[in-house]
Amino acid sequence: MTPEEIKATKELLTVASTETLQSIAMDLLAALEEAEQQNATLLQTIHDANDEVSRMATVCQETKPERDRLRRDLKKAREDLEFADRNARVSINRHFDNELSAIKLSANLSEELVKAQQTIARQREHSLERLLLEMWDAAGIEEIYKYKNRIKVFKRPGLVSYELLCDLTYRMFQDVYDTANDDHTTAEEAKVSVKVLLAALGEGAKES
Repeated sequence: MTPEEIKATKELLTVASTETLQSIAMDLLAALEEAEQQNATLLQTIHDANDEVSRMATVCQETKPERDRLRRDLKKAREDLEFADRNARVSINRHFDNELSAIKLSANLSEELVKAQQTIARQREHSLERLLLEMWDAAGIEEIYKYKNRIKVFKRPGLVSYELLCDLTYRMFQDVYDTANDDHTTAEEAKVSVKVLLAALGEGAKES
């Protein structure tokens, strides 16, 4: 209290009655007792808080090895996961490479198969051509020509030319020019000797 407040209090006590002073004293005692109770409660709270802090510090100290172990386990698990991921990527890449190689091999085999089939087809066509040419040669047919994929016997102008073969495959007798390909080539110009064709097939067979 300030000096002025103390002086004012003394003056108030001087003029106050005894009952008033007793009442004020009782109020002061009650306030003091309440303050002491609050102080005791605060001290107990502080003591409890210190005990809790000590307990937590002890718990932390006791659990430190367990936390360290958990950190090591977590680190090992992360390393194992990274290792497994690398292995999985390598395995996937290897599997992809194997699949790609298998696809390429299959494509190559398919290409070789197509070539083999084409070769067999050409050989069959050549065999059929040879048989036909031998048959025509035996029948006395000397020259032939092609018109719209039809093989015909070449006859001198004025004679009837008859058809020997209608090629629906559009692949036989490739050495014989088709006079339907243009408007000016005549049968006389496009005719081919049967014996020449037979000789050419024989040479082709020797080369193959």
